[in-house]
Amino acid sequence: MKKYMVTQEFMDGLIKWRDEYTKSVFGVNAVSLTNMPEIVRSWRFEYNSSIETNKRFGAIVNWINGEDVFEVGTPKYIVQRKDAVLSGVHQYLNLEQNRNVRLIYGLAHATRFDDFEKASEWANKHFEVVEVDE
Repeated sequence: MKKYMVTQEFMDGLIKWRDEYTKSVFGVNAVSLTNMPEIVRSWRFEYNSSIETNKRFGAIVNWINGEDVFEVGTPKYIVQRKDAVLSGVHQYLNLEQNRNVRLIYGLAHATRFDDFEKASEWANKHFEVVEVDE
């Protein structure tokens, strides 16, 4: 199984959820799923693909069962407008949790992607993928 790059905040939420809701005799069930932290739920449903959603759910269950499927790190790719709006000022892609897409000016609020392929899904003739060192 592939490893998913996630944030420390995600792992903290996942660990807390596991310890509070999945260690019972029933394991992962309807009650534990309804108590899943928003950061974990958002990650699971991040893409409009039932296949990827199921893979991510499988990764969560595999992690609960002791498999090493998550890697904590900082995503390194963003999507920016190719043409600077003003001299040196770019717009960046920001995907909100409610799946709205916005263009923003602050690099700090640009959506980070953990691999080039995922970021490339948003690139076109007006937008490009850029690697960042943050």
